[in-house]
Amino acid sequence: MSVPPFKDLGKQAKDVFEENYSKDVTVELKNFGQEPTTTTVNLTAAGAYKGSLQQKHAVAGFTVDATFFSDNRFKLEVARAEVLKGLKAKLTEEYSVSKGDLKASPGLEYKTPQVNVAASVDVPVKFGDQTQIGSVKANVSGVYKYDTLFPGVNAVFSAGGLESFTGRVEWKPSPALTFNYFATLASQDAKRDWTLGLSSFASFAWGAYPSKFAAELKKDEKVSFLVGAETSLNAATVVKTKFDLRGTASASLTQTLSPYTKLSVGSDLDVKNKTFGSVGVKVTFTDK
Repeated sequence: MSVPPFKDLGKQAKDVFEENYSKDVTVELKNFGQEPTTTTVNLTAAGAYKGSLQQKHAVAGFTVDATFFSDNRFKLEVARAEVLKGLKAKLTEEYSVSKGDLKASPGLEYKTPQVNVAASVDVPVKFGDQTQIGSVKANVSGVYKYDTLFPGVNAVFSAGGLESFTGRVEWKPSPALTFNYFATLASQDAKRDWTLGLSSFASFAWGAYPSKFAAELKKDEKVSFLVGAETSLNAATVVKTKFDLRGTASASLTQTLSPYTKLSVGSDLDVKNKTFGSVGVKVTFTDK
């Protein structure tokens, strides 16, 4: 069992809560082309049309990931794996053409069978009559593997000191069962806010139907509780539902139409007010 990056702790439960719950009409052409060069196009109708064009390349040991957005933004990530054994270096840049805002983020990632650590620096730059450098932030994270436990931390620093600190402990007593405990301290203007929580994930067979279940309890200024379930009715059909304490219930149906085409339809219901939200439809085409 490999050591995940910090951002992937709790990912199994998060996928149950978030994947295929589209509220808009989306068409995606995913990973088209011959590797190592692939192209992904995403077009979404959400009040106004928005979209993105992503291309991935591998050149001379470097990977290049470039994304163009319809709101005049551009994102570029250049990475080099195995600079040293287990060490990866990357540079991410995000630029808004209309606003003249650039964020450059150089970073390093180091992974062994026991640890997965990462560090990056965000440098915002504003172009105009005068070029201005904004508040620089440093982000440090790490995960350690100890038997079936994966403790991890993430800290964000600025010139004013510590901005946020998050600790997580993921426990996997079996491949089908995961518990994730987390606590976050956010510090701003001498004010400190705590967020505490627990999420759990389980996969099992409900009769003849492979299923997944997730629950999350979180306490910040308020208490929130979210439960979700996913069931495969057959090899081509997946049904998902979720419900939270605010009284919102959501459901989605994902149908694999062919080896290259997938259709997802979803909507939500405000139980308290008895009103339905918008219906989301997503069609994904892929040649992989």
